[in-house]
Amino acid sequence: MLDKNEDLRKPALIVLAVGIISALTAVLVAQLSTGLMPEIGPLILIAAFVGALLGAFFLWFVWSGLIYGISLAFVGEGSFKRTLEFAGYGLIPQIIGSIITLGATLWYLPELSAVAVFPAQFSQGIQGVQAATNAMMQNPVMIQYLEVTSLVTLVFFLWTAFLWINGIEHAQKLSPRDAILCAGVPSVFYAIFLISQLGA
Repeated sequence: MLDKNEDLRKPALIVLAVGIISALTAVLVAQLSTGLMPEIGPLILIAAFVGALLGAFFLWFVWSGLIYGISLAFVGEGSFKRTLEFAGYGLIPQIIGSIITLGATLWYLPELSAVAVFPAQFSQGIQGVQAATNAMMQNPVMIQYLEVTSLVTLVFFLWTAFLWINGIEHAQKLSPRDAILCAGVPSVFYAIFLISQLGA
């Protein structure tokens, strides 16, 4: 692949797939809050969809930029575009993870809807909304849902990180050690953050 020109079409399609699936999940979750302001409910759903879709591409560029920037310290020989290409292929596991998260959301949605905030709480003012929102977030069903989805995110991110390490090694012509430092170290920090969320 390194002998060929960089081709971002397939990686972009991978990111697009992740973005669309994540956007569907975001819309389902956003439905829980549309009861607060039903008059702008459609706008909330559109914002959730577009935000998740664009967010996938944003994170693709951010992670690629971070890995590429670190690789410069190790005198990497590949271009940023090449790093984007390999980072995009490394997101293939996220398609599977996003599908599982979507399935979990569909599974928990009926129970989550039962504890969602509705106009009755909204009519009680900001304090009523805050109290209802806190109660919803502390509900055992919501806690279990967040733990399940966070665990799925962690597992598939670690898979992605492994692919990134191998990808950056070839994309930047680095040693295995340097590739681990470039892609593995920032991935470990993010994994630690995800683990901390499991116990939050």
